[in-house]
Amino acid sequence: MQLTGPEILRRMQENKSEPDIIIKPFDMRCLGSNSYDLHLADTLRVYKRTIPVGMKPAIEYKRGTQDLTMRDWFYSDMDYKRFLYSPNAFDIRNPKFVIDPTNPKHHETIDIKIPNGGLVLSPNVGYLGATVEYTETRNLFRTLMASPVLVAILY
Repeated sequence: MQLTGPEILRRMQENKSEPDIIIKPFDMRCLGSNSYDLHLADTLRVYKRTIPVGMKPAIEYKRGTQDLTMRDWFYSDMDYKRFLYSPNAFDIRNPKFVIDPTNPKHHETIDIKIPNGGLVLSPNVGYLGATVEYTETRNLFRTLMASPVLVAILY
């Protein structure tokens, strides 16, 4: 289901005690013809385990600087040389970077503050972001119940 801007607004105002859509803070200028524009908060989060030792999870964007090279993704020349010697050890597809949901140590994260100029993100890192706005929807999604006959056929 896609809601139009006027429908989003209507569902926010229709039932004041329990509206179908809640957006806080709400800014009418962010309401589009078929959407509401949310704003990225100023911090990203990354699982420590998914970043190879010595590599940067992101690089501060500096307008007008030369193109980035692979060297720019490392904290030191020594880390970069280790990468050149053994690139597979830095490949995020390496099983050592997989997160085990049952291991609390794998849940450790680092926060990356987004500078005013922005960041260059690595295509090989998963970033967790949040919005400035709090959003909530109610009564917009239906739970489909399988009929007993269909369930019997599937098993």
